Amino acid sequence: TRFDGADVHDLAASDGVLFAAAENGLWSSTDGRAWTRFGGITTPVTRVAATAGRVAVGGRDGVRIARIADGAFTAVESARFAVRELRARSGTFAASGEGVELAAELGGEWQRIPAEGAQRVRGLDVDAEGVIHVAVDTAKGARTACIVDGAVELVWTPMRGGAIQRAACGEYGFLACVDPATGVTFVEL
Repeated sequence: TRFDGADVHDLAASDGVLFAAAENGLWSSTDGRAWTRFGGITTPVTRVAATAGRVAVGGRDGVRIARIADGAFTAVESARFAVRELRARSGTFAASGEGVELAAELGGEWQRIPAEGAQRVRGLDVDAEGVIHVAVDTAKGARTACIVDGAVELVWTPMRGGAIQRAACGEYGFLACVDPATGVTFVEL
C-alpha cells in the first residue's frame, strides 16, 4: 500500500480508526479505502500503535502520543530514541530502540526502563492484561522478562541458546521465537 508515493511501514487500529505509519507521515481511515493525514504529522513514521482511545507513533526522533479524538501529539521525553518497535494493548504502550533502549507507559506515566545485562532488545509486546514482555540477547544467551504493575526491575528468564529474531504475545501468553543452530523454537511463558 502506498500513500502519495510513500511506503507504509506499520498499521494499527483502535476505536474504529485504522492508522498507517508511512514514510511521509501518519494516515487514518474509518473504512480502509479513504485515507487522510492524521495529527498533522508529515515526517517519516516507522511504527504506530493504538489502544484505549490513544495513538502513538515512533520514528527516528522517538515516540509521540495523542488522543484519537483530537490528534494533538506530544513528544514522550523518556522515549527519545530511534524506535525499532512500538506496541500497545489494554491501555498500555511500550517502545524499544535499536540497542537496549526501553520505555513504557506505566501507571499513566512514561518512563525509561533499565535493561541491565542486555546487549540488545530483540522484541517486545503487550499482552491482553497490559503486561509488557521483553526478549533480549545477553552475554549468556537469549532471555525474556516481564514488566508488571509498574515494576521496572527486569528478572531475566533464560531460554535455550540461539538469538531471538522476533517476539510477540498471543492469545495464550508470550511467545519468543528463537533461531538456534538446530532450528526455530517457540517458548511460551
